Amino acid sequence: MLNRHTLVAIAAATGLSLGGIAFGQENTRPGQNPLEPPRNANPDDRRTPNSGAADMGDRAGSAASGAMGGAAADAKAAQNIRSLANDPMAGDKLFAMMAATDNLWEVQFNQLVAERAQTREIKEHARMIAQDHQQAQQRLEAIGQKNNVMLPSSLPAEKQAKLEVFRSMPVDKLETCWLTEMRAGHAKAITSYADHTKTLQNEELRTYTSEALPKLRQHGAEVNRIAATKGLGTGAAGGAMDQTNTGGNTGGTTGNNPANPAGSGMGNTGNTGAGQADKSPTMNH
Repeated sequence: MLNRHTLVAIAAATGLSLGGIAFGQENTRPGQNPLEPPRNANPDDRRTPNSGAADMGDRAGSAASGAMGGAAADAKAAQNIRSLANDPMAGDKLFAMMAATDNLWEVQFNQLVAERAQTREIKEHARMIAQDHQQAQQRLEAIGQKNNVMLPSSLPAEKQAKLEVFRSMPVDKLETCWLTEMRAGHAKAITSYADHTKTLQNEELRTYTSEALPKLRQHGAEVNRIAATKGLGTGAAGGAMDQTNTGGNTGGTTGNNPANPAGSGMGNTGNTGAGQADKSPTMNH
C-alpha cells in the first residue's frame, strides 16, 4: 500500500507531465510532434529571444563603422588638400577631388533610391544617374592615376550620415528628398563644370568636363521634369540649368521643352571652347 508521501509525489509528477504536454501542444495540430515548429510556420520567423536586440546592435555597429570610415576619409582628404600648398596645379587637383567626391555621392545615393523608390520613373532615372556617374568616376580615376592625383575613394562622414538617414526614411519622403537633392546638386555641378572647361590647365581634365556636361544637363533636365509632375516647379535649380544650357551652341531649346527635355543643343554643349585650348602640362608636380 502506498503511503501518503508516495501518493503526493506521483500526483505531482503526473501534473507536471500533463502540464508540459498541454503547454507544448498550444500551437500544434493533432498528431504533430510538439517539439517541431507549427506546419505553417515560416522558417525565417524562428527568432531567438535576443534576435531583435542583435538586429539593433548590427544596425548600430554598421552606422558606427560608417562614421569611422567617414572620419578617416575626412582626415585623408584634408591631408591631401594641405599637400597642395604652393602647387602650381592646385586648382586642377582640387577640382578633380571635388568631382570625385560628387561622383561617389551620386553613385551611392542613386543606387539607394533605385533600390527603395516605388515611383517607376524615379527608380529608372536614379539607376541611370548612378550608372553615368560610375562611368564618369572611372574616367576621372584614370586621369588622377596618370597625373599622380590622390582622389577620395570613400564619402566624407557627413554624406555617409545622410545616407543612413535616407536609408531609414519613408519611401515617399525619400523620393521627395531625391528630387531636391538632384536638382540642387546638378545645378551646382553644371555651373562648376562649365566654368572649369575654360579654366582648367590640364587638357585631360578639360576633356573630362566637356564630355560630362551633356550628361549632367540631361540629368538635371529630367529631374526638373519629374519635379514639375510632383508640383515642385522648375525652381532656382531649373533656372540655373537653363542659363548654363544657353552657354553652348545657340539655337538649342531649354530643358523645359516637354517634347525634348534635354534640349536640342545638349549634344553639342562640349563646344564651349574647352577642347580648343592649347595643350597643357600634366598635374605631376
